[in-house]
Amino acid sequence: MAYTKTPTTWLGAGYSANSGSNTVTFTTGSASSNVTVAELTNTEANASTGDIRKIMLAFVEQFYRAYNATAVADRPLKMSINRSIIAGQDNVNTANYQFSFTLSPTVLEVADEV
Repeated sequence: MAYTKTPTTWLGAGYSANSGSNTVTFTTGSASSNVTVAELTNTEANASTGDIRKIMLAFVEQFYRAYNATAVADRPLKMSINRSIIAGQDNVNTANYQFSFTLSPTVLEVADEV
């Protein structure tokens, strides 16, 4: 198998996009099926009462898990994702995520895999 760039390969059936209305949809962990972002509930994702920190953490964790669930031979060569968790005092941990992308030389654009 080789690297597959399609979003549903990485995010699952709960991901959809509509170019006509310029919207992207992700299914949260509150859904009964096709969960895309398991770490995020509908309440946490609510546009007016949710918590942006929880949204961001849920997405980076989803990307990290999808990357690590992909066989090494099937991962993109020009992107990597790493995570470290540091145990702190009083049972408080810190998660650090590192995303690396190889870019085209003249613009902020991901370089082709070929």
